Amino acid sequence: MWLDPDQFEDLDYTVHVLFDDFCDAHNPLPWLGQCLRTEEEVELMARWLRR
Repeated sequence: MWLDPDQFEDLDYTVHVLFDDFCDAHNPLPWLGQCLRTEEEVELMARWLRR
């Protein structure tokens, strides 16, 4: 867990926070350089939504 390493954080919750709070997962390209660091991360985000 980011704030308390002694506590376990649910992966579903973590993914939910990352997708909802850090970028628009349905349109990840504009977030390159903001919360997504590489084009590979943009592609992985887009691919995750297509599954």
